[in-house]
Order: sequence, then C-alpha cells, then structure tokens
Amino acid sequence: MLLGLDNNQEALDVLRLPGLTVDVRAPETGRAKFDLAFFLEETYGPDGAPTGLHGAVEFSTDLFDRSTATALAARLLRLLGSVTDDPHRPSATSTS
Repeated sequence: MLLGLDNNQEALDVLRLPGLTVDVRAPETGRAKFDLAFFLEETYGPDGAPTGLHGAVEFSTDLFDRSTATALAARLLRLLGSVTDDPHRPSATSTS
C-alpha cells in the first residue's frame, strides 16, 4: 500500500515560468504500481492559501474490485475528516 501527499506549494512556485502553463498528471498505464495506492494533492487558492485536497485511488484488479477500493477510500476520508475535526484527539480514538 502507498499513501502519497503532494503539498509542496513552495516548489511549485519556484517552477512557475511566465507565459507557460503546465498541467502535471500521472500517466495512465492500465497497471497499478502498488497493490493499493491513495494519492492526495493539496489544492491552493489564488492567494496561495490551502483550499482542500484532491485524491485518487489506484488498485490492482487482481486483488481488489472497484467496490472494495471505493469502500477503503471512503474509510480513509472518514478518518481524515475525524482527524481534521479534532486534531488534538489521539489517533487511536479516531473513527475509521
């Protein structure tokens, strides 16, 4: 399993070039690199302030079907919601 978080706005700011627009996307190969992977990317507003997360799930169809991967993603979202609702709460008591 892999959990990836892309939240390096400073690096993105350094890479910006006037007049150049770039859209970075992972190539779709039709094959999962890991059995199960969750990719999260922090999004930012025009002022550079964080505005939320976008996410994607990639899974091996030899091990998971779409409904199972969707259910696991939903559990991850519930866990993240629980943590952000009360960041001082011990993780062992967070709902998943």
